[in-house]
Amino acid sequence: MGDKMKHLQMYKNFVPLLVIAVTVLLTVLYMYRKKLFVFFIYICGIFKSGVKNIEKDRCKDWIKKLGGSSIDVYYKRGLVFTLFGILPILMIKYIFKQPLRNFGYGLKSIKSTIVITLLLYAVSLPVILIASRSWKLQNIYPEVRESIESKLSFLFSAISYILFYFGYEALYRGFLLFGLREYLGEWTAIIISMCFASVSHLNTPGSVFLASVITGILFPWINLKAGSLWPVFLAHSGIGVSMDFFCLKRLRILGTQEGERARSSQY
Repeated sequence: MGDKMKHLQMYKNFVPLLVIAVTVLLTVLYMYRKKLFVFFIYICGIFKSGVKNIEKDRCKDWIKKLGGSSIDVYYKRGLVFTLFGILPILMIKYIFKQPLRNFGYGLKSIKSTIVITLLLYAVSLPVILIASRSWKLQNIYPEVRESIESKLSFLFSAISYILFYFGYEALYRGFLLFGLREYLGEWTAIIISMCFASVSHLNTPGSVFLASVITGILFPWINLKAGSLWPVFLAHSGIGVSMDFFCLKRLRILGTQEGERARSSQY
């Protein structure tokens, strides 16, 4: 009996440490994703010249070209979906050997999920409409700039954005949040989740970072009360895609106005 209690205590100490360690590792990989991209090129030997002949200057040039491009955006979103979304699920099933619902992946009530999602989106919509008029945000969103001219590009961007949000929510407000709650308590888990979510927004405009701090506390609290990550994931996805859409609409209006001014100045 004593050995069993000892093993149980060791397991309780092991889970939160591993959850935090994995979250730190995945966050660091995300923040250094461009260097990770070059590292993949090295180990895969994509170029016929061989990885040993790839100069550092050429690698720096690849990083520069990757930055700010649509390829970078899709790479970022695919990486987050894979690292943040898929890997934690595999860990829960094959290392922790626990049901996914213990980490917020369960759906307790379809009705409550829909209600919470719609309420969150409705409260956020006025903020989105106001924020989308900011030129600072219009310079960032939509991240896939081809969406401004192409509806198909916007559709692909929206799908990839939803996948991105699944990974983001699954790691920070699923795996991390629910993984720590049982061992550290609700509010400690919420604060840690908020810190990680905010760190991932360090390179964003001040308004976006502030929003990440506020939602970093609100969203995990909602997840814990709902016992599921799905309401916040759906609402957050809707908020992100809507921000892209309204910024895009605003950019199109401004573009049309500038075009009309240019044409009128010719006469």
